[in-house]
Amino acid sequence: MLMNWNYIAGFFDGEGSVHVRPNGTGAVLAFYNTNRRVIEEIQSFLGAGVIREMPQKNPRHRTLYSLNIVAHDELLRVTSELVRYSFMKRDQLNGVLSFIKGRSWGRNIRTHRPIIGRPAPAKRVSIQDFRAIRQRLATPTWGIFSQLSREYDLSPRTIRRIGSGWTPKWMGSI
Repeated sequence: MLMNWNYIAGFFDGEGSVHVRPNGTGAVLAFYNTNRRVIEEIQSFLGAGVIREMPQKNPRHRTLYSLNIVAHDELLRVTSELVRYSFMKRDQLNGVLSFIKGRSWGRNIRTHRPIIGRPAPAKRVSIQDFRAIRQRLATPTWGIFSQLSREYDLSPRTIRRIGSGWTPKWMGSI
């Protein structure tokens, strides 16, 4: 199958979506199709994203596959190129592109269960970082959870748990 940016943009205009997450923690660029081979070819051409299988409840419907791109660097690269060729969804791409350029996030944004590849292992925090997080949470300010989340590449939930006195078992008591 011959892949180029014109084909990818046309496929995206018909079978894709792009949006900023409702909580503002990132953005998602997705391609959907029932033909897994096409989705794999697009992933290979783009060199980005995770393929997800979405079984259908109705037995008459075929399994749907999606290619989700959420990592900041991949999303920025693909969206910047795609906006040049897209016709139908250019405005949406420009909106998400302006959102992406003004922010950054790590690769630990959880998406859906991947069917190709393995998710990255959970990051371990050093005892010094753990203590620093607890100390900064002692005097809470607006947006501290998301700020610490970006700084230490941890989820806001983990930051909240650290602030409430939780300690991972592997760390022992500190």
